[in-house]
Amino acid sequence: MKRLFKDGIITTLLGILFMIGAGYIFIVQQDNERALSLAGFGLIFLRSKDSLIGLKPKE
Repeated sequence: MKRLFKDGIITTLLGILFMIGAGYIFIVQQDNERALSLAGFGLIFLRSKDSLIGLKPKE
């Protein structure tokens, strides 16, 4: 939980936004391929740390 809320808050928020977008595309537009690729991208962001996108940890 420390990584999600202390070390990776930006990537966690981006991952959640991508997952919401994937759900919207899946339900409203019925485009399974695009929704699956967006969900995979969101999972990558949920598992990463902020340092991977160039943000330095707070001191």
